[in-house]
Amino acid sequence: MLFRSPSNTQILKDFGISTVLYESQVMNDAMRRGRLVHACGHLIAGGKTIDPAWTERHPECLGYTAGIESFLSRHDFRLFDAELEVCCETERYVTHPDWLGFLDDIPADIDIKTGACPAWAGIQLGGQLYALRSTKYPNADKMIRVALELPGNGTFKLKYFTDPREMSEFVILARAWHIRGKYGVAQ
Repeated sequence: MLFRSPSNTQILKDFGISTVLYESQVMNDAMRRGRLVHACGHLIAGGKTIDPAWTERHPECLGYTAGIESFLSRHDFRLFDAELEVCCETERYVTHPDWLGFLDDIPADIDIKTGACPAWAGIQLGGQLYALRSTKYPNADKMIRVALELPGNGTFKLKYFTDPREMSEFVILARAWHIRGKYGVAQ
């Protein structure tokens, strides 16, 4: 029997670990702003200049994009891939790491967080890194997991995730997600 491949975010949501709710207008606005900040951040990290007309149309993003610019001015970051689709065939899930590159000469998987970094971010990044390693992505075996926390006021904070158990914990969840589906209890 074939199963659809969930995203790592879907797996975390279905098990109640990610508690992001999508039902309010405030959350819809935050999600839209997050998508805009991510897209703009990918361009900035890739060395592109943002059209001033875009910033005039999206003033709600300025504090976040200023945080990205501040990060890039204080750290040597070289972006290789943004939102790359990575399919983990062995565990049957898909993920899209925000940024893959070198942070201060160390291979890194960086997740952009517009707002406070949730407690489950380490497991989310663990699932991403596991998928990257399963596909033999260049330097994945040496990669660090980092959240780029953007509070929206022009600043940033880096949060490093070093617990290797977070990868195993994510794999357990991915397997359980498929077992639930096999027996008709998937979300």
